[in-house]
Amino acid sequence: MTRGRSAEGHRSARAELPARGLEARRGGTPVRPLAAELLRLARAGLEARVAAGLEPPHVPALLDPLDEIAATGRTFAHQRLERWHGDLRTDPARYVAAHRVRRTRSGGRRRGVERVRARGVLGAARAGPCRARPAFR
Repeated sequence: MTRGRSAEGHRSARAELPARGLEARRGGTPVRPLAAELLRLARAGLEARVAAGLEPPHVPALLDPLDEIAATGRTFAHQRLERWHGDLRTDPARYVAAHRVRRTRSGGRRRGVERVRARGVLGAARAGPCRARPAFR
């Protein structure tokens, strides 16, 4: 996958990816087929882990949404933007209503937040900024 690729081509692709997504190019080659190949390798690795009993059987299916993105080139952001200009009619209230997390009859998500707050976990998060370093630069 990296044979014949230069460091400069890699740097330019990294700069282009945030703006162009899967339509970006790496050394003149589109990155979308590369993404599909990386997903194929990831799925093979996860399936091997499932076969070895190291992962539950549903884990490889977690890659399905990414396979769809690699196949169509339409990311979640593209889908949201199309919907924003479509049935949501650029109305923030419609967007919020369409993506609101619904509560369950038992209180669902709210009760969970109250339990966490009671344990002091959320309070600790408010104590100050996170000092963890980012994994990649």
